Amino acid sequence: MKIVIGTKIKEQRQQHEWSQQTVAERLHVSRQTISKWELGKSYPDLELLVALSKLFAVSTDELLGLSRRPVQRPWWQLLLRKRSRTDMTVKWYSGGQDRARVAVGIISDLVANLNTTNEQLMQQLVGLNMIYYR
Repeated sequence: MKIVIGTKIKEQRQQHEWSQQTVAERLHVSRQTISKWELGKSYPDLELLVALSKLFAVSTDELLGLSRRPVQRPWWQLLLRKRSRTDMTVKWYSGGQDRARVAVGIISDLVANLNTTNEQLMQQLVGLNMIYYR
Protein backbone atom coordinates (compact mmCIF):
# COMPACT_ATOMS: atom_id res chain seq x y z
CA MET A 1 0.00 0.00 0.00
CA LYS A 2 1.41 3.34 -1.00
CA ILE A 3 1.47 6.06 1.66
CA VAL A 4 -0.25 9.13 0.20
CA ILE A 5 -0.59 11.41 3.21
CA GLY A 6 1.97 13.87 1.83
CA THR A 7 0.06 14.41 -1.41
CA LYS A 8 -3.22 14.66 0.51
CA ILE A 9 -1.76 17.33 2.80
CA LYS A 10 -0.50 19.26 -0.20
CA GLU A 11 -3.87 18.95 -1.98
CA GLN A 12 -5.74 20.21 1.07
CA ARG A 13 -3.29 23.04 1.64
CA GLN A 14 -3.58 24.18 -1.98
CA GLN A 15 -7.36 23.82 -1.90
CA HIS A 16 -7.46 26.21 1.05
CA GLU A 17 -4.94 28.45 -0.75
CA TRP A 18 -2.57 28.35 2.22
CA SER A 19 1.20 28.43 2.09
CA GLN A 20 3.32 25.86 3.87
CA GLN A 21 4.23 28.62 6.33
CA THR A 22 0.57 29.30 7.13
CA VAL A 23 -0.11 25.62 7.86
CA ALA A 24 3.10 25.38 9.89
CA GLU A 25 2.13 28.35 12.05
CA ARG A 26 -1.34 26.94 12.71
CA LEU A 27 0.12 23.58 13.75
CA HIS A 28 3.08 25.09 15.65
CA VAL A 29 5.68 23.28 13.55
CA SER A 30 8.32 24.53 11.11
CA ARG A 31 7.71 25.14 7.41
CA GLN A 32 10.38 22.53 6.69
CA THR A 33 8.29 19.96 8.57
CA ILE A 34 5.33 20.62 6.27
CA SER A 35 7.65 20.36 3.26
CA LYS A 36 9.02 17.01 4.46
CA TRP A 37 5.49 15.67 4.95
CA GLU A 38 4.46 16.76 1.47
CA LEU A 39 7.57 15.21 -0.09
CA GLY A 40 7.08 11.95 1.82
CA LYS A 41 10.38 12.27 3.68
CA SER A 42 8.62 12.10 7.05
CA TYR A 43 5.08 11.76 8.40
CA PRO A 44 3.05 13.58 11.05
CA ASP A 45 2.56 11.83 14.37
CA LEU A 46 -0.94 10.92 15.55
CA GLU A 47 -1.56 14.19 17.38
CA LEU A 48 -0.56 16.22 14.32
CA LEU A 49 -2.61 13.96 12.05
CA VAL A 50 -5.69 14.78 14.13
CA ALA A 51 -4.75 18.49 14.11
CA LEU A 52 -4.39 18.39 10.30
CA SER A 53 -7.77 16.69 10.06
CA LYS A 54 -9.39 19.46 12.10
CA LEU A 55 -7.51 22.20 10.28
CA PHE A 56 -8.59 21.00 6.84
CA ALA A 57 -12.03 19.81 8.04
CA VAL A 58 -11.57 16.33 6.56
CA SER A 59 -11.41 12.89 8.12
CA THR A 60 -8.13 11.27 9.05
CA ASP A 61 -9.10 8.44 6.70
CA GLU A 62 -9.21 10.89 3.85
CA LEU A 63 -5.78 12.29 4.73
CA LEU A 64 -4.41 8.75 4.89
CA GLY A 65 -5.97 7.92 1.52
CA LEU A 66 -8.26 5.28 3.01
CA SER A 67 -11.55 6.79 1.89
CA ARG A 68 -12.82 8.96 -0.86
CA ARG A 69 -15.49 11.58 -0.71
CA PRO A 70 -18.50 10.64 -2.77
CA VAL A 71 -18.74 12.77 -5.86
CA GLN A 72 -21.59 15.19 -5.40
CA ARG A 73 -23.62 15.46 -8.58
CA PRO A 74 -26.60 17.67 -9.24
CA TRP A 75 -29.92 15.83 -8.90
CA TRP A 76 -30.72 16.31 -12.56
CA GLN A 77 -27.65 14.26 -13.51
CA LEU A 78 -29.10 11.38 -11.50
CA LEU A 79 -32.31 11.73 -13.45
CA LEU A 80 -30.94 12.06 -16.99
CA ARG A 81 -28.92 9.55 -18.98
CA LYS A 82 -26.75 10.66 -21.87
CA ARG A 83 -27.07 8.18 -24.71
CA SER A 84 -25.02 10.09 -27.25
CA ARG A 85 -23.71 13.61 -27.82
CA THR A 86 -27.17 14.80 -28.84
CA ASP A 87 -29.55 12.39 -27.12
CA MET A 88 -30.55 12.57 -23.46
CA THR A 89 -33.19 10.31 -21.95
CA VAL A 90 -34.79 10.10 -18.54
CA LYS A 91 -33.55 7.16 -16.47
CA TRP A 92 -36.09 4.78 -15.06
CA TYR A 93 -34.96 3.58 -11.67
CA SER A 94 -36.27 0.28 -10.47
CA GLY A 95 -34.58 0.58 -7.08
CA GLY A 96 -36.20 2.60 -4.35
CA GLN A 97 -32.87 3.98 -3.11
CA ASP A 98 -32.11 5.54 -6.49
CA ARG A 99 -35.58 7.08 -6.73
CA ALA A 100 -35.25 8.37 -3.16
CA ARG A 101 -31.85 9.91 -3.95
CA VAL A 102 -33.35 11.77 -6.93
CA ALA A 103 -36.35 12.92 -4.87
CA VAL A 104 -34.14 14.16 -2.03
CA GLY A 105 -31.95 15.97 -4.57
CA ILE A 106 -34.94 17.74 -6.12
CA ILE A 107 -36.36 18.72 -2.74
CA SER A 108 -32.96 19.89 -1.47
CA ASP A 109 -32.47 21.99 -4.57
CA LEU A 110 -35.92 23.55 -4.18
CA VAL A 111 -35.39 24.31 -0.50
CA ALA A 112 -31.90 25.72 -1.10
CA ASN A 113 -33.24 28.08 -3.75
CA LEU A 114 -36.41 29.24 -2.01
CA ASN A 115 -37.53 32.76 -2.72
CA THR A 116 -40.87 34.53 -2.60
CA THR A 117 -42.02 33.13 -5.94
CA ASN A 118 -41.28 29.45 -5.40
CA GLU A 119 -41.88 29.41 -1.63
CA GLN A 120 -45.60 29.44 -2.32
CA LEU A 121 -45.16 26.64 -4.87
CA MET A 122 -43.21 24.59 -2.31
CA GLN A 123 -45.94 25.10 0.30
CA GLN A 124 -48.52 23.95 -2.25
CA LEU A 125 -46.44 20.87 -3.10
CA VAL A 126 -46.05 19.98 0.56
CA GLY A 127 -49.77 20.59 1.12
CA LEU A 128 -50.71 18.35 -1.82
CA ASN A 129 -48.35 15.70 -0.56
CA MET A 130 -49.99 15.76 2.86
CA ILE A 131 -53.45 15.40 1.29
CA TYR A 132 -52.23 12.52 -0.92
CA TYR A 133 -50.87 10.54 2.03
CA ARG A 134 -53.88 10.98 4.34
